[in-house]
Amino acid sequence: MNEKISNKRIILLCSMIVISLIFSIVFFTYAFHQRDVYKDKYEIAIELINEKEYLEAIEILNTIHDYKDSNYKILEAKYNLAVQYYQNEYYEKAKEIFNELGDYFDCKIYLAQIEAKINEPDISKESIYQNAISLYEESDYQEALDLFETIIDYKDSNEFVLNCQAIFKRNQNNHHISGGIRNSIVITENGTIKTAGKNNFRQLNVDSWKNIVSVDIYGTLTIGLQENGVAKIAGTYNKQEIYDLENWNNLIDIAAGEQFVVGLRFDGTVIADGHNGDGQINIADWNSVIDIDAGARFTVALTEDKQLLFTGYCNNQIKDFEDHKDEWENVISISASGGEKGGIGKGHTVGLTSDGTLVAVGDNTYGQCDFSDTEKWSGIIKVATGDWYTVGLKSDGTVVMTGENFENYKYIDEGILDQYDNIVDIAAGYGQTLLLTSDGEIICFGLNDDGKRDGINGCKGIMLPKD
Repeated sequence: MNEKISNKRIILLCSMIVISLIFSIVFFTYAFHQRDVYKDKYEIAIELINEKEYLEAIEILNTIHDYKDSNYKILEAKYNLAVQYYQNEYYEKAKEIFNELGDYFDCKIYLAQIEAKINEPDISKESIYQNAISLYEESDYQEALDLFETIIDYKDSNEFVLNCQAIFKRNQNNHHISGGIRNSIVITENGTIKTAGKNNFRQLNVDSWKNIVSVDIYGTLTIGLQENGVAKIAGTYNKQEIYDLENWNNLIDIAAGEQFVVGLRFDGTVIADGHNGDGQINIADWNSVIDIDAGARFTVALTEDKQLLFTGYCNNQIKDFEDHKDEWENVISISASGGEKGGIGKGHTVGLTSDGTLVAVGDNTYGQCDFSDTEKWSGIIKVATGDWYTVGLKSDGTVVMTGENFENYKYIDEGILDQYDNIVDIAAGYGQTLLLTSDGEIICFGLNDDGKRDGINGCKGIMLPKD
């Protein structure tokens, strides 16, 4: 009797196992089938988007919204459908979709333009103006600019256009970290300044500075640029302080030399003050300038027609440029350093081209202008010159360097550089190098005379460059 019961139990168990296996096979077959179905639907939807058949694409994507990036593709298709309606003058249909999409891409601009199309002219201009003002106050400068340009003759729209353009240039030229002879300084994420090094010329008296978006230091002077385009200056030259800041406004770029400072105005003119023993601030007749920098005893500018202007003790850089002008035709920004009489680093200027390569003029005693390794020196998005070396930031977040590397100081240390691929900004000074990570942290190495690295290395909460 017991044997018969045991046999029945075995049979029952085997049956359950078989049923379970059949269920699993059916389930996985269905799952794989569904995956293939989802894949086929997704590919059809993408093809429809490419063919501008957005309604059909949206209907398909709604059935597989959890597959891959279908939700994102739905938004993309809806946006393109709304633009299509707008272009075909189906304004109410376009308005409905743009309202649904909210803050997606530039929907607000389209909504404002739709209002301009369907309302009375004067009312529509005022509507666009008010929308543009709101965007401007929210720091959405690109969207604000797009709207102001559509009503450039209405009220003070032209003034706002110029303000937006100045802000863009200011952001392009900003320096959130800087190294000098005795100091290193950085801008915190709240627009104040953090410093390290010696304050023997009161160059670190910057505690009261606020809303700073760019900063530079080299010798005895520190210059900062506020968000409103007005400069702040700390320090002395020849035991004289620079007090007259009345004309230091409407600036988009700044630079500091050993005992002088320079500013670039939005209109392409240049202002300077400080020590002029070598003629380093003789810039009164400069115009059409798009970028500036300063070495120890010279000032250099890049003009709209890609000429380099020099003044001060710049050694042989003028002749170098005259001999190689054609190499500078695609340069978009410059960095300069050195220029001490009789000292190391007699001055060099490096230009960053639009294709991510570098050109240079000036002293190459230590290889600071050697960019012959084209693989290494490609994809550069920012360049920083130290007194006798050059640092380049690549688009992949890595850093490369060239020039002198004095034993034991390691301000050009490939081992250090190999550790990082998340760098977003760089600075080079008198033998010290500053790197800013995407997390807002400072990595600082090289010379530490006067403690110019102490209190800066490892600092967090540093202002990041804007995209």
